[in-house]
Amino acid sequence: MLSSVHIARRLLISSSLCMPALLLGGCGWSDYEPKFDAAIARLKIENKFKTLDDAPSVAAAWKSENAPTGTKVTFRKPKYFTRKPFNASSTSPNKPDEPLRVERLKPPFLPNFPGFYQSWEELSLSQRGSSTAYLYVGGQPIEPGLADRILQDIKTAFPALETLAWGNTDVDTPDGGRAKWRSLTFTAQQDFWARGDATPEVLNDSIFLILLKEEAGRQIIIAGRWSPRAGEPGEMLRDILAAAGTVTVATGVKID
Repeated sequence: MLSSVHIARRLLISSSLCMPALLLGGCGWSDYEPKFDAAIARLKIENKFKTLDDAPSVAAAWKSENAPTGTKVTFRKPKYFTRKPFNASSTSPNKPDEPLRVERLKPPFLPNFPGFYQSWEELSLSQRGSSTAYLYVGGQPIEPGLADRILQDIKTAFPALETLAWGNTDVDTPDGGRAKWRSLTFTAQQDFWARGDATPEVLNDSIFLILLKEEAGRQIIIAGRWSPRAGEPGEMLRDILAAAGTVTVATGVKID
């Protein structure tokens, strides 16, 4: 993929080569315009993903039966998440001899997060602000009724969310296309355990977003959770949706 710098350089070179001919009537704008429009379109697409890592992270992986290879799901996570991810074998940063609390590993209201693979926690000061934010990913064999189960678990934890329902969201992809996901989001008072394992930090108006799609015979799940103190809520929402657009499913690859 060409970077915006490379595209700009090529545009500059092509325009400088064309200018003398244009003055002499040998090269018209109609020859140059399609390349210019294509370059601008490419720049607009790249700009949508500039807040994501350049290198992909693993969202889920599973081996084929009786084979060393399998399927790997990767995506480009938001750059905001810089810490080492947690997984099922992670220990508490405060108490290395103890397993990480499940409320910190997964959303407290979704301890049975479907197909959980790993999660990221961010606490550090940044241009967004200073508060906790989480990113969760996973994948599993297709479970009929999964969306309904997730919805019911959330409504049980937050009875006031009576009208909560799944929607459909189309996200942009780096190749200029669109990917379809099911989406569920709400704002409510939520517990954040990151600042210590003893008691949670309770933060009002905190946001949760979960995305679900089926591909390659599996269900892929991406979710984010953050408080308004983590910065502009729309920015985190934008970044997680952009990350969903970068999901790639590779089959027949080696799984460690």
